[in-house]
Amino acid sequence: MIKEALLGMLSVLVISCQTKTVSTEKIEDQSFYKINIIRVALEQSEKPSPYWEPQQRDCAGFVRFVYKSALNTKAPLWTPWEGSERIPYANAELLVSKSFSKVSDGIDDSMKTGDLLVFRREGQKKEDQWHLMMVMESPWEQNKWLVTYHNGARDESGGVKKLWMRDLIETEQSDWKPIKANKNFVGVYRWNAWVK
Repeated sequence: MIKEALLGMLSVLVISCQTKTVSTEKIEDQSFYKINIIRVALEQSEKPSPYWEPQQRDCAGFVRFVYKSALNTKAPLWTPWEGSERIPYANAELLVSKSFSKVSDGIDDSMKTGDLLVFRREGQKKEDQWHLMMVMESPWEQNKWLVTYHNGARDESGGVKKLWMRDLIETEQSDWKPIKANKNFVGVYRWNAWVK
């Protein structure tokens, strides 16, 4: 239901836009790309693209795939360290530490489509400590947020999930509540090319 409504509105917007590719420096006109982020993320929640490699299907892989697809680029997007050339692959920790910047400690009016909710659980194996969820503002209802993420499972239960922000906040799974009282919630992060 959510997907059909969003995709219907987005298809009209996307059809009216020309295909664009992106330079990976500062991006001033973000609106076209953010519409694409919503479209690509929702498509993955229905059926993963065959271009999204199965071995890269986790929360960080979801972020990488959505951004590359939405920006229509083959150029590497991720920064391994300051002043280095960009790379095509970065795990969740590297994405958060080098390619995204913290913009808020919690959910507030500064959030934008494509921002990440970042979680870190101490005491887990290194590869399981970080979890990323992408936020998207509803195109038809101001201040209503949709959250999409890959659940990280490698078996048949693995896949991209979508839910409204209010449902995530009200979930019983306290590890993933994006609230300041949750010690696992690190904050809201934005891709460095979109940080002004």
